[in-house]
Amino acid sequence: MNPINEKVHYRGNKSVVYNMYLYLPDNLKENNIGIFGEIVESINLNLLWRNEDRERVLRLKNACFNDQYIYNSVLGNVYKVENGMEACTFTEPDGSVYVVFKGTGNDDWIDNGEALSGYAQSNTYYSYNSKGDVIGKNNIIEYASNTQANALNYFNKITAMSGWTDKNIIILTGHSKGGNNAQFISINSGSVDECYNIDGQGFSLEAINMFKERFSDDYENRVKRIYSFSATNDYVNILGNSLTSSNNIFYFDCPVCDVSQLFNHYDYSILKEDGKLTEQCEQGELSKYLKNVSDEVMNLKPEIRSFITIGIMNIFQKLMGGKDYPDIDSKYTLKSIFMLSAYMLSEMFNYPESLEAVSSGNIESWLLKVFNKIGLEQCELNKTAAVASTLIPVIYLCPVLLEEKDNSLINTLGRLSDTLNDIDDENAYILAMVFKKLINTLRLRYYTEFDTSRIYH
Repeated sequence: MNPINEKVHYRGNKSVVYNMYLYLPDNLKENNIGIFGEIVESINLNLLWRNEDRERVLRLKNACFNDQYIYNSVLGNVYKVENGMEACTFTEPDGSVYVVFKGTGNDDWIDNGEALSGYAQSNTYYSYNSKGDVIGKNNIIEYASNTQANALNYFNKITAMSGWTDKNIIILTGHSKGGNNAQFISINSGSVDECYNIDGQGFSLEAINMFKERFSDDYENRVKRIYSFSATNDYVNILGNSLTSSNNIFYFDCPVCDVSQLFNHYDYSILKEDGKLTEQCEQGELSKYLKNVSDEVMNLKPEIRSFITIGIMNIFQKLMGGKDYPDIDSKYTLKSIFMLSAYMLSEMFNYPESLEAVSSGNIESWLLKVFNKIGLEQCELNKTAAVASTLIPVIYLCPVLLEEKDNSLINTLGRLSDTLNDIDDENAYILAMVFKKLINTLRLRYYTEFDTSRIYH
């Protein structure tokens, strides 16, 4: 567990608080510019119907009450693209400025996959005068996504308009995709003092090599100012290649003991009710496992990796954004799922036949081959978890391949679920129970809600 000094801990704590504000419902953020504490005080907890919003506001109120710097910070520079990037600034009494970026917007999921794909694309960067008018532009082919470029443009614009000087401490922060945007700006701008990435993903190796070439001797200095704060079993910060120095990566307890572990990626997952950070801890077993999976994917060639990263993000675009990306059809997405599953099995178990097995689209045959390869009765933890994780997206997509309910598939899932009961090691048991719950949830969903019209049209 890396030691963390008081200043970094304090600024990281404030970063999580400021990030939390951006996740409030839009109606609570309309026309909000001014003293942050007064804005928070005006929010009536009793009028919030979602429990997660009540939890956020409770923490915001307590954080403002306990810290006058947070209370007296001035909210400004609000920027929001419908279903896309959202950002704002908090200027504290001493002149310190926190530039905050929200996580993935409803229409922005594919951008995540493109950023990790390893393919270059064209981005346009603008220069601004003090009024915010564009006075120049530059088109660059680079390993960066459109949203990353837009985030840097936003930062450059508010920097030009705000008149910040060397007396202003400029701190970038963001949660999830917002944390990735904050890192991108931090490595590309000379105006940043520190960056606090909250649960944000990393970058493609191509992008990191580009940064190294672009900034040469100054690259390491820019990296040193980036800090990573994540919940113990967060499952996003481990995606891609980390831009953060290993000494600057910190994990914290997640106060909600939800066996699904989904809460580990909530914007307030490492904040107690009083608005203070939870206790620092080691990285969790689930997070470690998923990092290994991510590393395997990121080591693939761009032509294969991009198929996986973009296809997987299209599923999130469908589930979280409510619609498919127009240029990607369900067959593309389905193929990407099978490719990911096959490469996971091939890399982890030395099972090269898996790619050929899944290409036929015969799910039951593929599952039986996997179980026969690794053994249902004596699964090692990592193998069991890997099989379980490949099943999750497959169960969501299998109605695309099957014309009717397949009871043999349901029974096979039951056998895998029963196998997870036999793990004795404490850490292994916790991880196994996570996958057991996911498998049983999807098993029930498949059994009771089989309806191809609900998956892909």
